[in-house]
Amino acid sequence: MQIEIWFDFSCPFCYIGKTRFERALKQFKYKDQVKVIYRSYLLNPLFENKDNINIYEYLALEKSTTIDQAKRLYELPKKMALETGLEYNLDKMIPANSRLAHVITKLCEDTEIQSALINDIYKAHFTDGLDIADINVLNQIVLKYGFNSEEIESLIELKDVKNKVNRDLDLAREFGIQGVPGFVINRDYLVSGAQKEEYFLRMLNQVYNEVKVKEDVKKEASYCVGDHCHNAKIKV
Repeated sequence: MQIEIWFDFSCPFCYIGKTRFERALKQFKYKDQVKVIYRSYLLNPLFENKDNINIYEYLALEKSTTIDQAKRLYELPKKMALETGLEYNLDKMIPANSRLAHVITKLCEDTEIQSALINDIYKAHFTDGLDIADINVLNQIVLKYGFNSEEIESLIELKDVKNKVNRDLDLAREFGIQGVPGFVINRDYLVSGAQKEEYFLRMLNQVYNEVKVKEDVKKEASYCVGDHCHNAKIKV
């Protein structure tokens, strides 16, 4: 089973959804048969925080609303984060263009390392109030994964690394993904949003059972060998 997860670091629901999905995956009996691929998505690819606005000012501008209304809009993800065991310090959050952070994650092809790095960047953004558009901040985060600052800065300039992010964005458009988090299963199903753990676990079991049924049907299908054909369902 292959599950591709589209996410953006600036999305408060993505951190929650990833955490809940991974907890469900740990409970899944056949988790060793699941391949997880993290795909980049940019909610606001042109944003630059030149005026050093805070997260409420940013959301008020995006939604054409007031600061007070923006604070109310963030009450839901803050509550969901708390229920999930995550700490969101919204008053400290720095709105940032997340493209560079996505490029950094493409340096780690190993899924487990990449997943841990993504969590570290989420924590830096939502909990620690760090600027994840700042290369110096990202350098400090990724150092523990075996990179040094000079190596990182040279790698992220490689066209191939940047193109990995662009390919993810192209795939998102191809699949009709217009929001995140988005979970694409076997390129057949799309699950959107930060669903509860129980939902993700049911989804995993349901898709696994459907795949097994399809495999069993294939095994029983007719086939031809030499000068005769055979149907496994027909007993002779």
